[in-house]
Amino acid sequence: MKKNLHITILLIGLISCPNLFGQLINLIPNASFEDTTGCNYGYNFPYLKDWYNPTFIGGIATATPDYYNRCTDPLNYHADTMFRRHSGYGRVGALVKTSDNSNIREYIAVKLKSGLIAGKNYCFDMHTTSFLLSKNGTDNLGVYFGVGAQYYNINTIPPVTPQINLPSGEIIDYSWHKLEAIYTAVGNETDIMIGGFKTDANAASVFLNDTTFFTWPSVGYYLNVDRFYNVFDDVSLHEMSINSGDTAVTCPQNMIATIGEVNTDTAFKSYWWYDASGALIDSINSQIQVQPTNNTFYIQEKRMCGQSLWDTIFVKIDTVCPPPPTEPPVVETEFVIPNVFSPNGDGINDVWRVSTALDMTIENFVIYNRWGISIVDSENINTLGLAKIASWDGYTTSGIKCEDGVYYYVMEIKNNKGEIEKFGT
Repeated sequence: MKKNLHITILLIGLISCPNLFGQLINLIPNASFEDTTGCNYGYNFPYLKDWYNPTFIGGIATATPDYYNRCTDPLNYHADTMFRRHSGYGRVGALVKTSDNSNIREYIAVKLKSGLIAGKNYCFDMHTTSFLLSKNGTDNLGVYFGVGAQYYNINTIPPVTPQINLPSGEIIDYSWHKLEAIYTAVGNETDIMIGGFKTDANAASVFLNDTTFFTWPSVGYYLNVDRFYNVFDDVSLHEMSINSGDTAVTCPQNMIATIGEVNTDTAFKSYWWYDASGALIDSINSQIQVQPTNNTFYIQEKRMCGQSLWDTIFVKIDTVCPPPPTEPPVVETEFVIPNVFSPNGDGINDVWRVSTALDMTIENFVIYNRWGISIVDSENINTLGLAKIASWDGYTTSGIKCEDGVYYYVMEIKNNKGEIEKFGT
């Protein structure tokens, strides 16, 4: 059955004003230790993606940190309790001190996403706690920033001086501790190394507990005085800067402005927005969309390493608004595009689906939210027989469920003459 579709592309009636933003990037790859090269069952550190063992030389590990993740936890009694996680599943354990003055150590290291720039300040932070079977706690934890890969053919303290150290006297006990500090780059630092850099004689040793915490079946497991063993999680390194964007332009009728820097680190959430009066208007998002009726400005605050960074962005009203969208011509076609669906999991009308006649193909389609931001793209085009089907299940391409509301689509169809026709709502 042929149907005349009179379609107006409403999407371009609401225009998002382009702007140039800064970006917040965590320079630590695999910062929460979640990504693996495979599923291992024995705490094997080499399965941890991106990170490396600085004392692993010529295929021989002289001292070995441990890697705990969702593969190892179910197979080991109390693993998730003794080697606790700060977030997610992945975390790393390392020996940071011994009680026999042997100075044996375990370290972890990683190559940064980009080298550091001389003179710039960077905010470093990580979380650490003591292994629950450690009888004593210590303050022995530091971070070394170096040029090139950090490999040392020793199992003791490497001959370097860490630029960041846990404050002297702050003992890592059974609670989570946050090591946070500002590092001013010398320039071209590419790798960092984390571990205990003080000698056994200079590192603090504080009694924590000597009670039996856990028992394996038929085997008692007791606290070990020699185990100054810490668990690491959630490491980050951010440049201490803020760029909320250039002056933005908006129009009361049909133009909005997106302002604020792009946050590529989902774990970082320390943003605040204020309007021209100083009133707090947002404390979640790194970017906001505004459509004021008068020329005004907004203030963005970013908090890191105990400091507040500020930026002001001006938003101007354009008195000449963009012209309304032109109406596309009426097109005759042999397919139906639904205008509503209900993805509630009841098995009825859960998926928005468009299928074409056999002599037509869907070449491209994009779904936008009401702000004009793309949430689904052509990856959702599937081939069934000779036809192509565009579908949407109500989730974004990143797997986030969309809220109830009005959404817009733009679709390109190749007809039987090889011509591309555009459709949209």
